[in-house]
Amino acid sequence: MPLPIPLPDHFQLRQWQDNFLQLNQQRLSNARTQLHVRQQRLLDLLPLLLHVNHPQLPGFVDHQTPCGIDHYQVTANTEQALRHLIRSIPRLNQAPPAHYAIGGLYLMGSMGSLAQNRHSDLDIWVCLNQPLDPAQQEKLQNRCQRIEKWAASHNTEVHLFVMDLEEFRRGQQQAASGEDCGTSQYLLLLDEFYRSSVWLAGRYPRWWLIPEQRADNNNSANSDQYWQELINRHQIKADQWLHFGDISTIPVDEFLGAALWQLHKGMSGPYKALLKLLLYREYASQYPKIQPLCQDLKHNIHNNRTTSRDSDAYLLMLERVSQSLTNQQPARLELIRRAFYDKTGLKLSRLTLAARQQDWRAKLMQQLTTEWQWSEADLFEHDSKAQWSPQQVFRERNDLVAELLGSYRSLSQFSQRHANTLHISPTDIQTLGNQLIAAFDSRPGKIIQINPGISPSLAQSQLTLLRYPGVWQLAPGYWQKPPPDHRILRQSPSLIELLAFAISNSLINRDTRISCYPDDAISRYELTRTLATLAGQMIRHRSLTDWSKGPAIQSLTVFINVTTDPLERYSQAGLQKLSDQNDALNFSSSHHNLVSTIDILACNSWNEWQVYRFQGEQALNEALCLLMPLLADRQQRASLEIHSFSKHRAARVRQRTLQLLSSALAHYRRRQGRFLYQLGERCYSLEACTPASKDTAPRWQVIALNDTPTLMTHLAQPASHFCPSAVDRWVSQLPLPLNELMLHCQPRRWQLFYQRQGDQLDFYLVDEWAALVHQRIRRTELAHWLLPTLRFLRRLQQRWHSNHPQFEGLTLYELKAPTDNNRPATNSSAAAGHWQVLQRDIPVLAETPAAIELTARFDIDNQPTLYCNYAEFSIWQHGQHLYRDISAAVIQRRSQQQHYPCYLSDVVFADPGNQLLLTHWQQKQVLEAKINQAMQSNL
Repeated sequence: MPLPIPLPDHFQLRQWQDNFLQLNQQRLSNARTQLHVRQQRLLDLLPLLLHVNHPQLPGFVDHQTPCGIDHYQVTANTEQALRHLIRSIPRLNQAPPAHYAIGGLYLMGSMGSLAQNRHSDLDIWVCLNQPLDPAQQEKLQNRCQRIEKWAASHNTEVHLFVMDLEEFRRGQQQAASGEDCGTSQYLLLLDEFYRSSVWLAGRYPRWWLIPEQRADNNNSANSDQYWQELINRHQIKADQWLHFGDISTIPVDEFLGAALWQLHKGMSGPYKALLKLLLYREYASQYPKIQPLCQDLKHNIHNNRTTSRDSDAYLLMLERVSQSLTNQQPARLELIRRAFYDKTGLKLSRLTLAARQQDWRAKLMQQLTTEWQWSEADLFEHDSKAQWSPQQVFRERNDLVAELLGSYRSLSQFSQRHANTLHISPTDIQTLGNQLIAAFDSRPGKIIQINPGISPSLAQSQLTLLRYPGVWQLAPGYWQKPPPDHRILRQSPSLIELLAFAISNSLINRDTRISCYPDDAISRYELTRTLATLAGQMIRHRSLTDWSKGPAIQSLTVFINVTTDPLERYSQAGLQKLSDQNDALNFSSSHHNLVSTIDILACNSWNEWQVYRFQGEQALNEALCLLMPLLADRQQRASLEIHSFSKHRAARVRQRTLQLLSSALAHYRRRQGRFLYQLGERCYSLEACTPASKDTAPRWQVIALNDTPTLMTHLAQPASHFCPSAVDRWVSQLPLPLNELMLHCQPRRWQLFYQRQGDQLDFYLVDEWAALVHQRIRRTELAHWLLPTLRFLRRLQQRWHSNHPQFEGLTLYELKAPTDNNRPATNSSAAAGHWQVLQRDIPVLAETPAAIELTARFDIDNQPTLYCNYAEFSIWQHGQHLYRDISAAVIQRRSQQQHYPCYLSDVVFADPGNQLLLTHWQQKQVLEAKINQAMQSNL
């Protein structure tokens, strides 16, 4: 079958090869001009180190290590480099290996281009002739690593990549056909190789001689057929060429992975990453007929255009990216040009006009900047990044991040529309995505990095902290009055956030002076201690990051009352020490909570720093809700430090806050119930809400308990698991000894506690989940109340036993308070743990039926029907006189028809699943109150 396109003649093939070799020599010469003499010699010597196995050569492993480069000959430059870099010059006239393992050696990246600078490293592909067995490949990898270490000892960064071309082509073919090829972007990488590589030794890429028309998007058979025909006609020698793969377009499946990788690199080198991201974005805009940049290079070379402007890999990239922007996008175009200029590392403003004409890079860059209409002032501005103000760096960072993320979003949407599969593993997507969030995500209170490789240093000789009502500002320089808005670097309601921002971005060093406006905004002592604490924390908690997992808080640093005097109104009157009430959360007779503000600096496992600020009366409550889930997690427990450097009672406030938090944590870890404490005159309940699932951490809440009825109602709320309550030992206004009650609580058991209070008795009933109800009666009613109550509880226990075989029954306790001079102690003594809890026997009569059985049954509509010795009293029969009639029936059945209160023996609901003790108890109390009220009305 005849070929559709005529074969080039021998002269044409030779011309193409010579053009590429001319370009190669030009790039190699350009690269050498940017290297020191020692680096040049090292580059000359690298092929020899991989060609010969000799014990005296760097990188030697053993004589069985694969070696040998096809067609390699030792040159004069190699011998000269050998004499200068190797102390003992070995004899190299040994027999050549039976098989040359390496087909070619290629320099990759920016070397030899306008983008090469003094920081550019040497990335070299070591291309195998054929695959090696695992043991042999491991030896060759080991040799490459040893050569890299040797080069590092000569202040040269070298990276040697062993390339199995069969495996590489297989991945490239799978990428072109849409098959999953893992995490690499084969064709994008091949595009970069073809447009930027420099041949060092071995065979040439056969791509040089493939006409543009021969490439096929989905099939390499066309170019294979062409190549075989050249061999058959003896126009080429097959052993002089290497096949890396064919490329005419880029499959859409590679773009998302490439975008993620470039964003990852953009965290430390945003300018270079921006250029590549924009190139990929421009490729995507051409879909489905994407023209890789390497094809532009081949077109120029095959048409004898080999000047630096036509063949420089990075200039080709800049030209393609610039052409994609419209005239309405001058700011983006300028950002791209700044990115390119930064990548070159040139500083034209520091060169004389004569010097700009001597160096080929400076000369070419001068031509470009002239075309861009950059003035000398513009060049000086760009070359002075080391002196840029933090505001300038911040603005540049924001422009770069906006462009980087905009390009990523564009490529992500493109991939979602067109890609059937993504050539990046889910693990890499998650890992890189997490890194992007940590680097670029902004949220209130997060300490962001403003200098991702833009300026070498942001250290300031002078900083000013400015305080206004409700906000702090940070401004570089010294200011004795409010600076203009454009000089403000950052502002926040939290001074901790501003100081952490300054430390994290290295604005502060040993020589930095910090002033305040107004002068008394913060004391020098407090500022110094706060800065030292922050700096210590932010250095100590920088750790290795596991990006495959979500962020977990690792450290918490709490600052209380920053720049706030909690006793200001007292200290102004000279009364700050005149108080016997020494609780910092309930200070003096005015019950003042001394915690006014709380700032929390949190660091997570992604090395993200976040500041949370709380202020006002609820500051401590809100902080507890944040801290408790982070500190209560046994698997990922965060470290905690609490600091206070305020003028008055700082140590007392710190210790009291730490004690409260420690007590709440200890109680939750032990019994997971609500924790009651007091701030000022008000009590609060701190408790964990039941999570939606086992994998969800509990959310914490604080409930205000303004008075005793509210407190008792809250304690009576039924729970879904055993969670006894606890009380902070400093609480002084609790109406019951809650800690002593809860200490005796047990799951699967009911407890009934009674306490004598003068002529009254207080009863506390605690169910199996530690919910509590209270009832107070007069001592004269005890005989009538206790037995019916015990019978009621026994009746419920017997009826529910079949559904709750693990239920252990009822226990009766008496509470006794300590006495002082024969006076009963107050309930606040419970805080000190002085109460006696004595178990009492349940009277035998509680097991016998009552003389008058008074019970209630609720129907499905929650309407009660009452029974007095099995005589029925329903609302349908008695209407609004139901309670009057049932009370009269009770009185009539009493031997002397007394009017003492009556009590129900049982309550039954229509729903058999309703087996909550407190629900029955509460309905019992409601009905008893109505009956007894009616009984009093009958007097």
